[in-house]
Amino acid sequence: MPPSSDIVAPVGAEHNTLYVAIEICRKSWVIGIKSPTSERIGLHSLGAADVVGLKDLIEHQQIDFRTDTHSRRRSLPG
Repeated sequence: MPPSSDIVAPVGAEHNTLYVAIEICRKSWVIGIKSPTSERIGLHSLGAADVVGLKDLIEHQQIDFRTDTHSRRRSLPG
């Protein structure tokens, strides 16, 4: 496996990638999600070991991202 500094995302990946960071504690999880359509990182809290909630949160964010990108494409002057 190459050193982490040699790993590069495919061209254009930054435009359709959701970045997810998880802080795991015994009592709760804090999740940060960064979408290319937003300048801010959304913070969310879940109960500890709530894997189903994490999966649902990520899926919901993916749907929101796809809907937002689809709306932007339709509204661009062409």
